[in-house]
Amino acid sequence: MKGPKVIFVLIFTILLLAIYYSIFLGSFLLHIRHIVTSTNFISKTLIFIELVTHILVIAGICGGIYSEKFLNGGVQVFFIGIVNLHVYFTVWLMWPIQ
Repeated sequence: MKGPKVIFVLIFTILLLAIYYSIFLGSFLLHIRHIVTSTNFISKTLIFIELVTHILVIAGICGGIYSEKFLNGGVQVFFIGIVNLHVYFTVWLMWPIQ
């Protein structure tokens, strides 16, 4: 893929990420008061760790680490582990509890 197709894909990806992060940040700011006042310390810590792993996953995607052409296998395995942690923390935080 060369020329205008690459530029179109990059612009589309940047716009998609901008829309996603505006929705993500908006919902986080909308619920920050509830998170700070009504959750316990463990949940607050997991929310912070989940946000950090989320940023690492998106940074890895933007860096092309999950591509099959990426040369450093150790870094790739590390970031795959980060994806697994991200999914684990998201499920832990969002699991419905009665």
